[in-house]
Amino acid sequence: MQASDKADSLRRLEIDHVARIALGATLLGAGGGGDPYISLLAARQIYADGDRAADLIPLAELDDEAQVICVAGFGAPTVEKERLFELPHLLHGMRTLEQHLGRKADALIAAEMGGFNALVPIMAAAACGLPVIDGDGMGRAFPELQMTSFSLHGISASPFVMTDEHRDTVLCRSNDNGKGERLARAICMGMGLFCFLAAYPMTGREAKRVAIADTVTLAHALGGAIESARSGKSSIEALMGGIRESAQGIEVARLFDGKVVDVWRSTERGFVIGWLDLAPLNGAGQKVRIEFRNEYLACTLDGKPRALTPDLICLVDSETAEPIPTPDVRYGQRVTALGLSCDPVFRTGSALQVVGPQAFGMDYAYRPLEELGRA
Repeated sequence: MQASDKADSLRRLEIDHVARIALGATLLGAGGGGDPYISLLAARQIYADGDRAADLIPLAELDDEAQVICVAGFGAPTVEKERLFELPHLLHGMRTLEQHLGRKADALIAAEMGGFNALVPIMAAAACGLPVIDGDGMGRAFPELQMTSFSLHGISASPFVMTDEHRDTVLCRSNDNGKGERLARAICMGMGLFCFLAAYPMTGREAKRVAIADTVTLAHALGGAIESARSGKSSIEALMGGIRESAQGIEVARLFDGKVVDVWRSTERGFVIGWLDLAPLNGAGQKVRIEFRNEYLACTLDGKPRALTPDLICLVDSETAEPIPTPDVRYGQRVTALGLSCDPVFRTGSALQVVGPQAFGMDYAYRPLEELGRA
């Protein structure tokens, strides 16, 4: 995905910019990434207390020798909604990793451009006087540590630091990012299923090679599209048009319109897992099921796939076009399911082994959104 040409206006991220980024990142989160309302409240407080704003730096302008660190929340979205945090909690893991590396961070980057986690590096950057990079490792949200463009291009997540609100801290090294995820998940469960993570230390040269560019700018543009759509009579059509205008090359499909008729959700194994069923407003005809693990992963119509991970499945309110994260889906909501094509980096054979349906234990063979839409 690529953002529009308005990046220059975002060189300094004022709080109004951050609010719009949070809204757009909720759509890109595909149901996951954490609750953006909580992180936006925290960002407002950090900005008010420090009278500072984060600077946004394009990937191309990053110094090759810069020390880049990825900061993120880690855990289950349902738990994160109940676990508030303070700025020292966020910064402690980053500072601990800096001490271990023997070098201060020069710039911060998001692990994923989804919900809560889109704002974590912005908050830390504003507090520390660092720039935040216009890019991330997913262009959306995925539930596991190794599911990043960083990892697919050979960057190690290790050493990484995990810390909770009590400043309990674990520094972990692993030679394999998949095993690193399993270790991190076990540690996070011991920390109560929500903690902060500082990981993927890399140079500026490496970041320019492995990150997905312009995703902060894209989130800002999509936030604007949602704001415009919510005030119109045809909000979903307006949102789809805004998405196409904001991102060159992105495919958008209207998968289904209806109401939520059933939801099953459970917090287990360190994730929020479950499914929801949609039916037409008159209760008759076809039925859609959307499966999720933190994020929406598969959308099927009468058992046949309409959209599959790594493409994005986004649930929005049919009246306001507001994105609905997985913890907030409720029986009776009138919703529209949208499909958005993912960044091409996740459609390669090797990437699909990490982020495709079978990586989540589903039997579906991945087919691109554009192909499924014609089926």
